[in-house]
Amino acid sequence: MNNKNKNIKIAYIPYEKFGTNLTFDKRNILLYAKIKKIRLYKFNQKEKYDYIILPPSFDITQVDFIKKRGEFIIGQLVDNYLEEKNFIKNYLRGVIKFFLGQQKKISFNYNNDLRNYLSNLDLVVCHSDVQYRNIKKINKKVFKFFEGNFHVFNKKKKSYKKNNLKILTWEGRAENIDQLNIFYDIFKYLNKKINFNFHIFTDYYYSSFGGKFIKINSLKIIKKIFKELFELNTTFKKSFIFFNQWNLKLTPSIISQSDLFLIPHKTNNEFNLGRSPSKLILAIRMGVPVLTSDLPSYKSISKLSGVDFCCSSKSQWKNKILKYLDNPNLAKKNSLKLYNYVNKYYGKKSFLKQYDYIFSLKKKI
Repeated sequence: MNNKNKNIKIAYIPYEKFGTNLTFDKRNILLYAKIKKIRLYKFNQKEKYDYIILPPSFDITQVDFIKKRGEFIIGQLVDNYLEEKNFIKNYLRGVIKFFLGQQKKISFNYNNDLRNYLSNLDLVVCHSDVQYRNIKKINKKVFKFFEGNFHVFNKKKKSYKKNNLKILTWEGRAENIDQLNIFYDIFKYLNKKINFNFHIFTDYYYSSFGGKFIKINSLKIIKKIFKELFELNTTFKKSFIFFNQWNLKLTPSIISQSDLFLIPHKTNNEFNLGRSPSKLILAIRMGVPVLTSDLPSYKSISKLSGVDFCCSSKSQWKNKILKYLDNPNLAKKNSLKLYNYVNKYYGKKSFLKQYDYIFSLKKKI
C-alpha cells in the first residue's frame, strides 16, 4: 500500500464469527496490517469503510448484505468446495451450518449458493490455480493469494548427514490422517531395506463443524491404517510409527531435524486437487527434504523450482524415498534450492504486494 493510500479504511470480519480457525487471520490480513503498521477495523454494521474483507467461513447465504453495502467487498475461498461432487455432502453442508448458527438461511445446494455468493463479490481471493480457474468462470475479478507463513516457524534444518536411523515425518489436521493410507505397503517394503521411524504430528481426535458431533479417535485411525507397524504400547512391542500431539514448539523442532517430510494426498479426489501449496511452502522454509503427491499446486512449484519432488504412484514414493535417504548430498542440494526459491517468490515482500494490489482496486459504480 502506497503512502497516499494509508488513509483508506479497511474492515475485516474475523474467521471465528462463522467458524473455527484460530490462526487464519493471523497469517493473512492481521499479519499484513501488523507489518505495514496500518489501522484495521473489526467490522461494525453502523460504520462505513472503503474495503471489507470477508473470512472464508462467511455465511454464503448473506448475499443481500453484499448488495446493500457500498464498500469494495473482498471474499476469500480456501477449501475447494466448487469441486465437491458428493451429493450428500453438498446437501448436508448448508443444512448443518444453518442448525449450528453459521448460516442465517438454510441451504440445500451448497455448491449453487456458493456460486451465487462468489458472483456478487467485488473480488474473490483464492489459494490455488484450480480454484482460480473455477472461480474465473463465475466472477472475472479473482486473485490468487498465498498466506504469510514465513514467520510461523523459526526452525531450519542444519545437518543433512546420513544417519543409521532415518526419521520420516508428517504433520496435518486429524481429519486428514486417512491420506496416509498409501504408506502401509510402502513402509512394509522400506522396513526390509532401511532402519526408519515415521512420526505423525496431529491431534488426538477430530470431528466436523468445530467438535459439535461425534469425536473420532486419531490413534484408532492410525492403527487401522498401519496395522502391525503401529503399536500403542511401545514398552513391550516395537513400533515403526509414532503418534505425537501437535505442539507449536516441539513439532517444528522435530520436523526440521528429520530426514524427510512427506505430504501425501489422494489425487483421485477432486476436492484435494484444489488444495493450496501452503503446507509445502511451510515445510520448505524449514529446509527439510520433502516429497509430495502430484497435486497441481505442488507440481507447479516443482516445475518452476526445477526440483523433482512429486510422486504419482507407490513405486515412485518407494524409489524417491530411498533415493533421498541414501543420498544426503542430493537431499541437501534440492532442499536448499527449494528454500531459496520459496524465499524469493513467497517471502514477506511478495506477501505484502498481494494486499497492496487488492487495496489499490476501486469499486465500479
